Amino acid sequence: PLSIFLGIHNSLLLVHCGLDLDFGRQSVFFSTNPKDIVAFTSVAVSSIMLVTTVPRGFGSAMWWMLLHICCAGVILSTEKSSTVCIKTDAFNRQIIYATASFILLLPASYFLGDFHAVFHYPYLTSTGFCWSFVTSAVLGCLLLILHPRILSLEMTNVNQIGLAKVIVSAISILSFGVPVVPQDYLFWATLSLLAGMFVPKAMASDADRCVFSSVRQSLEHV
Repeated sequence: PLSIFLGIHNSLLLVHCGLDLDFGRQSVFFSTNPKDIVAFTSVAVSSIMLVTTVPRGFGSAMWWMLLHICCAGVILSTEKSSTVCIKTDAFNRQIIYATASFILLLPASYFLGDFHAVFHYPYLTSTGFCWSFVTSAVLGCLLLILHPRILSLEMTNVNQIGLAKVIVSAISILSFGVPVVPQDYLFWATLSLLAGMFVPKAMASDADRCVFSSVRQSLEHV
């Protein structure tokens, strides 16, 4: 189920926060806040367990999930020092990430990626997978649109991205059915998702600030 993918995908939060060392900001790896340490440790342990306890039939798909995490992690960690990211706003990056995720998941039938057998991938033709994937992308865009209002809420200790993943994963589990996922695997996925809610939030980029400012002005105008 896509809930498993989203559970492992929480490691992106670690890559983003852990490698966010430029501009003099403190990394989560050096945080002395007990909440940050517990959240980081929980996500790290659960992510490792998700990789090492692969359910039967998920082997090749897991490799492609890890490939996607590595690629997206490189994008997130290098965009801070890139001049291109300043010109790319949050909405465009949301589309890029969603498209890249889908492309990387296409050849998941085989480890080396056999595009001729792409429809052998058990989730690609599943309405549950498509519904969860679209929901994730739509929810990501809604978070960007409502970002100014979310910032005004008393949620200083909660990562809104992690909270969104919990919501999308709940929809995904309902779409696929809980019996599909082994109980031990579901436990680690749940732990990863819940802990991901409390991973320290990264600062928005200059492009994001411009987008959020424009959205705020549009909302005020409406």
